[in-house]
Amino acid sequence: MNILILSTSDKGGAANACIRLHQGLLEQGANSKVLVLQKTRKDVPEIHRFLEVYEPRTLLKRIKKAPRVLSFNRKRTQQMANRPTKEMFSFFETLHDVTKHPLYEWADVINIHWVANFLDYPSFFSQNTKPIIWTLHDMLLFTGGYHYEKGFPFDAFKDLTQHHYNIKKKIFKNQDFTISCPSIWLQNCAKDAQELYPKAKHKLIPYGINTAVFKPYDKAIARSEFNLPPDKKIVLFVAASVDGNRKGIKHLLNALDHLEMDNLGLAVMGDNVEKLNLDNSKAFPLGFITDPSLVSLAYSAADVFVIPSIEDNLPNTVIESLCCGTPVVGFNIGGIPDMVLDGKNGVICSEINAYSLASGIQKALSTNYDRIWIRQNAVERYALDVQANSYIELFESLIKEK
Repeated sequence: MNILILSTSDKGGAANACIRLHQGLLEQGANSKVLVLQKTRKDVPEIHRFLEVYEPRTLLKRIKKAPRVLSFNRKRTQQMANRPTKEMFSFFETLHDVTKHPLYEWADVINIHWVANFLDYPSFFSQNTKPIIWTLHDMLLFTGGYHYEKGFPFDAFKDLTQHHYNIKKKIFKNQDFTISCPSIWLQNCAKDAQELYPKAKHKLIPYGINTAVFKPYDKAIARSEFNLPPDKKIVLFVAASVDGNRKGIKHLLNALDHLEMDNLGLAVMGDNVEKLNLDNSKAFPLGFITDPSLVSLAYSAADVFVIPSIEDNLPNTVIESLCCGTPVVGFNIGGIPDMVLDGKNGVICSEINAYSLASGIQKALSTNYDRIWIRQNAVERYALDVQANSYIELFESLIKEK
């Protein structure tokens, strides 16, 4: 069985989840390859950069399509510049034809991941002959172009979203593929949009993680690595870009103000920390860290990891924290309640506001959690082999049906 995984990049949150699945498949002896538009990693085998392969007829189609795609990209750039937002908008049409690539011909099954600005829906779905599993990392598949609703400037794109949705509906009308969602929330959202892809089937498979890498470290050693004070209660916040509205950092900062605890410190891991204007006596910027071992040390150094997102799928950060034995506090949104078992490995805050979050943090800091159990439970649910074997079973069943 030859498995081809499609992803725009090999770097980023969704890409990390994609690459982890690929690594899990390889560890199980599966013949897996990843095809990406943007390749940066050299530490993972069988990641291949997409290079265009064109016949004269295909090249002519590309030339005809180019003005339309480029015009849209300019308009999108202008709209985003006028309405600054961290939330993306993506077109369904690109200049890349995956079906002409040799790895497409090699594959028995196609696993699509985060493919914004890479996969060209019209050419791919008009020519595809392989079984498809589409692993969702956000809402893009079933929307008019936006990836998440919270914080997206709908008024700036109102002339595009309905048009995009209608085009997708035509493309997907007779397409038979399987939608794999990591979280119950995202699966329910995908099922609610069934009119868009009436023949699609659904599967729930949570993310996997390398539990040999994401593991607990001694707290004192971890804190010394980052020069964190040994006598404070450390709350950790993690985001690629910490100032994004959807990630909820404002709720966390307001919550910490409500707590008024002298022995409380905030460690922040990610980019753009300087934009937060944090109190240097209580905040500890860790920077943007890519080394998984250092990331594990950061989780191990914290007393609690707080994820104040107001909309999210199944955040990798929560799984990482739990695998390091660190309890998690978050709102009752997205896939967070799938992972956080209230009272056992963290706290689920019932209301999305700073007061509820402050109460949850205080409760978590005053609870004597069994960190060994938190780690064991996370390994049982999110180890790479658990996810990989679920996908292998799904791949094999679809190939047999085909």
